[in-house]
Amino acid sequence: MGKTIGIIAFVIGIGLVLSGCGINISDDKDQGCCMPFCSETDQDACVNTHGGTWNKSSCSNIEQCQTGCCTPQCTEDTKEMCDQFGGTYNNTTCDQIEQCQTECCVPFCTELSQVECEQRAGTSKPGKCEDLEECNKGCCAPFNEQLSETECEMRAGEWHKDGCPGYQASMSDEAVYDIEGTPMTASHELTFTAHTCGESIDSEWTGTWYWIWTIVGESGTNTDDASETITFTPDSSGSFTFSMGEFGTVTGSVNESNMSISFTAPGIVGLVEASGPVKQGTDISCLEE
Repeated sequence: MGKTIGIIAFVIGIGLVLSGCGINISDDKDQGCCMPFCSETDQDACVNTHGGTWNKSSCSNIEQCQTGCCTPQCTEDTKEMCDQFGGTYNNTTCDQIEQCQTECCVPFCTELSQVECEQRAGTSKPGKCEDLEECNKGCCAPFNEQLSETECEMRAGEWHKDGCPGYQASMSDEAVYDIEGTPMTASHELTFTAHTCGESIDSEWTGTWYWIWTIVGESGTNTDDASETITFTPDSSGSFTFSMGEFGTVTGSVNESNMSISFTAPGIVGLVEASGPVKQGTDISCLEE
C-alpha cells in the first residue's frame, strides 16, 4: 500500500514539475497553424479532420501565410492562393497598387478598379464619377430613368439633360366584409395613380381612380366597377381634394416622397385609406409638352 501511494505521489510530482517548467503535457490540443490552409487549429483537427500539416507556430509567423495583393484580381491573398488563381503576388496591400485604385469607369459611371473597368470594356478616368461631365445624369426616354448620356445612347434612348420632369405616384387598397345577417361577403379594390409634369409637387396633377365592388353569395358572384380621370392641384402644404362621384370627396396630401388619400365610402365600407411612394419623373408625354 505504501509503495502504491509513493508511485502516485511521484507521478503527480513529475506533472507539477513539467507544468512548472512551462511544458504542456497535452501538446495535441495546442493551437498552431494548419498548412496549407493557414488556419489556427489544434494538431488533431488539422491532421485527422482537415488532412493538413500542423505547425506549432502561429500562422502570423509563417511566411507562406502572409497576405499581399494578388493582381490583376486586386484581392488580398496568400502567395499560394494567388498562384492558384493565376495571378501575380505583390508583397503589399492592394491600396498601394496603382492598377487597383478605384477610378470612374466610363460609360458606366461606376467607381471600379482599373482592372474591373477593363473587364467591362470601359475606360478608367481619374476622380469621382459625380465630378465628370460625361456622368451627368439626365432623363432617358422612353425608359423614364436618370442615366448618363452615354448610358442612354447604349439603350437606344433619347437623352434630355434637364432630367425626367414631373412626379408620379400609385397606391391601392382592398378589404373583405361580412354582410350581417346573410351568408354573403363583399369586397372592394381601389387603385389610384397620378402624375404631374410640373417641376414641383404643388403643380396640377392628373389622376385616375378605379373601384371594384364584389359580392359573393349562394347565387354566385356579382361585380360592379367604376373609374374616372380627374385633376387636382395641391396647395403649398401639399393638401388637396377631389370628387369621387357617389363615393364623395377625397382628401389627400403629397410631398416629394409620399402621397396619401382617404374618403368615407357609403354603406358597410366606411373609411378607405391608401398611400404610396412618389417618384420623380413621369411618362414621355411630359417631355413632349
